[in-house]
Amino acid sequence: TLSTALNQVQDIYEASRLIVSSTVRALNLNGSAIFIKTPTDFFELGAAQGIFSEAGKQTELLGIIYESDQLPEFTDSASSVSQDLAFLISLMAGDKKVGVLCVSQKASRQGFSSDDLFLLQGTASITAMALNSAMLVRDVSMRDTFVSIASHELRTPLTSVLGYTDLLLRRDPPEPTRKRWLQNILVSGHRISSIVDDLLN
Repeated sequence: TLSTALNQVQDIYEASRLIVSSTVRALNLNGSAIFIKTPTDFFELGAAQGIFSEAGKQTELLGIIYESDQLPEFTDSASSVSQDLAFLISLMAGDKKVGVLCVSQKASRQGFSSDDLFLLQGTASITAMALNSAMLVRDVSMRDTFVSIASHELRTPLTSVLGYTDLLLRRDPPEPTRKRWLQNILVSGHRISSIVDDLLN
């Protein structure tokens, strides 16, 4: 099932491709696309298939998503917004909007049955949970990468400060050497201060 397959996928784009292809196949759609909400509150394409694979269509869909204060409620047709659309489904994980699922008309030109709508509703729910989970994994990975880089950047000048301070405490170097070591401590201290300022801004 889709739910089982999504449990094995951690990448947000791979999950999006799986959802889009499953939805197109199960409902015999002309196309489908998922737009994912980024940490900066923009939307980016997660995956697209069929008629929504074209860059022009994707730009049109993004425009519709951004221009609409509120997307049509699910089960209300979105064809009034675009003739290629059947539904625009907000993907909600609790109170958090994680994306939008765009569903085209059926390739057979038939209407959507109540079973189709039930399937789409279940797919949207599973999709929202899967995307939210993948976003959490991505955010943790980004945080870990950030902490690793920041700690490396801080350790380099801090090692210099500690090393020269230790030398000054253990030895009594000549005045020119002492000044050079103190200058190195000062430069490294300013570098640490600069890094901390960058982190806080």
